[in-house]
This record gives sequence, structure tokens and C-alpha cells, in this order.
Amino acid sequence: MTSDYIHGYSAAEQQRLLQQSQYWQDRLIPLGLDYQPGDRVLEIGCAVGTTLGVLATQFSGMEVAGLDRESDQIQQARQYLVSVNIHADLQVGEAENLPWPNNHFNHVYIMWLLEHLVEPLPVLLEAQRVLKVGGTITLTETDYTSHVVYPLSEDYDYLAQAQCQLFYQNGNPLVGRQLGPLLAQAGFAEVQNQPVGFHVFQGMPNQALHQHVEYCLGFLEPMISQMVQLNLDEQRLLKGLAHLQTTHYVS
Repeated sequence: MTSDYIHGYSAAEQQRLLQQSQYWQDRLIPLGLDYQPGDRVLEIGCAVGTTLGVLATQFSGMEVAGLDRESDQIQQARQYLVSVNIHADLQVGEAENLPWPNNHFNHVYIMWLLEHLVEPLPVLLEAQRVLKVGGTITLTETDYTSHVVYPLSEDYDYLAQAQCQLFYQNGNPLVGRQLGPLLAQAGFAEVQNQPVGFHVFQGMPNQALHQHVEYCLGFLEPMISQMVQLNLDEQRLLKGLAHLQTTHYVS
């Protein structure tokens, strides 16, 4: 795995992860899943445990486990999951060397982890090792070139390209379009791809556009300082952020 994690491990970032899981808890995290009571489910890259909490709440009666490489993340995950009455087997470790035996889990779940890896294949091979015969792996990742806004803006385009450039320093901003071949290369069978899109615009109920823009600003704005370190124009990046706040729609 890469040695750097773009979003860092601050208290503010841990709070953002909680809000992120709350935002996606119905519309994306459980999409397409059919977990059953008694199943063992592992989330690789569980961070502070908020997505694991959503899964355990949506699908009751499972045995859940999570792994993250950062001990502070796992400590926060333990505290969070206890606070919502969920027992989980949480471990500190590397995704390429999972501390569980062969054929242990019914399902592996990975969300927004592979985008942070220079080489994801060893993680998928290790996931396959701990899965039981007939088990499933679910990957949710992004292609960051697919995020568009209206009105169009060269400054926003500059920001979007800067985000991809930053990801290329630490991972892969296009991994969302590569999941099928990666899974096949790792030896998984019956691979299915399901593109998932979201389109929000002015006039939708419950301030959906405002909520989505705030969500995007939540992870984009803290990355500006890192983009500047790549010799990118800070003023144009900030103008791109300002344009995002005035959008009529986002897809």
C-alpha cells in the first residue's frame, strides 16, 4: 500500500468519515447486497468503523470484522461501534496480509480504498484467500473524471484535474473503471459491474443539491494545501471551489 493517505487522520477527518457514511447509508453503502444472519463480513480499510456500522445495522445478525493499517483509526472504530451497540472483530494490519485464516468470511466489503493504493491486486488476492468458497467481494470505487458540474467552469475543471493529479501521487483516481479487470485478474468468477450515478440539481426536495455540494466540499477543500504543494495555482483552486458552491447541478 502507499505510505500516504490523502485525507489524513485528524479528528476533523474522522468526523467527516462519520458524516460521509450517514450521507451514503441508504443510497449507496448497502446497494446490491444480500447479507444474511450468521454471515461473516469483513471490511478492509474500515477506518473509524462508520461504514461497518451501517452494514451491521442494515443487515442484523451478522458477525462483522474490520481492518485498518492505522491504530488510531481502529481505536476510534472500537469506540464508535460500542457506542452504537455493535460488536466487531477489529484488527490493525496491512490489507495485503490479513490476520484471519483461509476460508473464514462469507463476504468482503471494500469502499473507497483501492483509489488510495498504487497496487491493488495484492489486496484482492488476499481478500480471495480469506473468503469461503462461494463467498462474495463488493467493491465501491470512483472514477474522478466522471464528476461534472453546471454551469461549466475552467476553474472548476482545473480543480478537478488537480484532484486527479494529487491522487496519482498516492493511488489511482480512475480505479473505478478498472474494477472488473482487476477482479478477473485476481481470480474472481462471475464478476459483475454496476455503474452507479447520482444527479442532483436545483429544485430537488430536501435541499439535495446543497447537501451534495457540501459533501463534496468536505473532502475537496482540505486537499487544497496538498495540491498547492504540487506547484498548482492556489487562487485558481479556490476559484474552482467557489464555483462548485454556485452550481445548478452536479452529476
